[in-house]
Amino acid sequence: MQDSYRKIFLLEGKCAVAAASEKEEPKLNVETSVKQGEKWVRTISVTIPAADVNKEFNHVLGSLSGMVNLPGFRPGKVPRDIVEKRYGGDIKKQVTQNLLEKSITTAIDKEKLKVVGDPVFDVLKIQVEKNAPLAFEFGVEIFPHFELAKYSGLAIEQEEIELLPEELEEAYKNILARYSEEADAAPDHAIADKDNAGGILRVLVEGKEIHKEEDARLLVVDGHVFGAFAHLSDKFLLGAKAGDKRTVEETLATGFPLAEFIGKKATLEFEVKSIKVLKQPELNDELAKKMEFPDLEALKEKVRTTLLDKVGDTIKDRTQDTLLRLITDNTKFELPERALARAASRNLENQVQQFSRMGYSLDQLGMDPEKFVANSKENSENELRRFFVLEALCEKEQIKVEDVEVEEYVVGMARQQNTPAQALFDKLYEEGQLPQIEASLRMKKAVEFIVDQAEIKIVPRKAVKPASLEGGHEHGEHAGHDHGGHEHAAPVEHGGHEHGGHEDCGHDHGGHDCGHDHGGHEHGHAEPAK
Repeated sequence: MQDSYRKIFLLEGKCAVAAASEKEEPKLNVETSVKQGEKWVRTISVTIPAADVNKEFNHVLGSLSGMVNLPGFRPGKVPRDIVEKRYGGDIKKQVTQNLLEKSITTAIDKEKLKVVGDPVFDVLKIQVEKNAPLAFEFGVEIFPHFELAKYSGLAIEQEEIELLPEELEEAYKNILARYSEEADAAPDHAIADKDNAGGILRVLVEGKEIHKEEDARLLVVDGHVFGAFAHLSDKFLLGAKAGDKRTVEETLATGFPLAEFIGKKATLEFEVKSIKVLKQPELNDELAKKMEFPDLEALKEKVRTTLLDKVGDTIKDRTQDTLLRLITDNTKFELPERALARAASRNLENQVQQFSRMGYSLDQLGMDPEKFVANSKENSENELRRFFVLEALCEKEQIKVEDVEVEEYVVGMARQQNTPAQALFDKLYEEGQLPQIEASLRMKKAVEFIVDQAEIKIVPRKAVKPASLEGGHEHGEHAGHDHGGHEHAAPVEHGGHEHGGHEDCGHDHGGHDCGHDHGGHEHGHAEPAK
């Protein structure tokens, strides 16, 4: 993005742009030198002349004098020497902060360094005084230097964008499952997957009953039992019939009504009193009209086109991923250590928070903490390596993003959010998010450049199993079951289907950005051509 502040106005559905340049503050006159450290670490020495230090003191003091109110003086008319004497410590802190911000930026620009991450310095060691130059050092990591591997004319295979019969069948099954209704099971019915069992639930600790529900509801879904205040496998209830009693020892999970027992071992007893099963509707015109389609043929056509679009997106994403892997794996360089550590830490924190929001800890999920941390670091390393490779490609091929492209993207965001484009642009500008949008668009352009330069051979699609088609169901609503109002423990989010209205017609793959592997369905492969 350029330094000018660019305004967006929507005129007759089009985006017109007007630039209103902001007045820039003059940069400091700083003396700099650079020392090379290990790998990509650089230490920059900065000296700010006394004249510039004094200018900043005068600027801060002048701003503060106009705001200070003291007894015996008119507002804004307190003499500077009195203001300085009374607020000298605060003035020094503000001057130090201002000089650091300005001088660090100026020094990096002057030394023409492409920096990754924030500068590192000890602010406590930086002492600013009037009539004296300010000298300090700060450390940075720079973008790694390397020779890009071959990225033009790469030969790979890509599966043809077509639908497989099993994909359509799976989509129809999902629709029928979504619109199923509960019904009482036959008297001799044995509990199976998707069944909802009602009965008496007792919770005992050290043989003493601490909680009892006369009308508990437990749901069996994809290997789990939900509603029992603990993370149970479906073996706890599978095969049980009305009148049977099941018992298990397990740790009480988040959501148990007595907080002092959460995390403690308990005995869970459940006596089955009733069982409800899901009764699926027929795939016919009546169901189609219920889903707001004129007839079954219209529904099937929507399912087909929706699935085809998503299969196409998935196959194209995998093509991008394969090409990026080929380039990245053959481009050898060491990553900046601090940048990698920050990325791994953020990645790990985000994953732990996600599990926590679902009510799970690593122990409850059966994950080895050391392996979990190692996997997080490996994923972060792969993404960071791709980022540097794509940045190097952008620089070599002069791939840029114009202001108007960022503005058009923001207009698209505004339409999706049903908010005024100008208001959203101002918000993103104030929050400093426009450079991130520009970087994302630049990465996307780089990936598209690689794909355009590749030699792609189209091959027939391979059959896939329903499990790999699905990536799991979204059981937040438990496929129509009523849980009885309890939220004992959040089920695992399997990612999956959105079943509301016309969005009911295919799989939700999630978004893919710049070739990164965001998960989703693996409908097809893109492999290097043999």
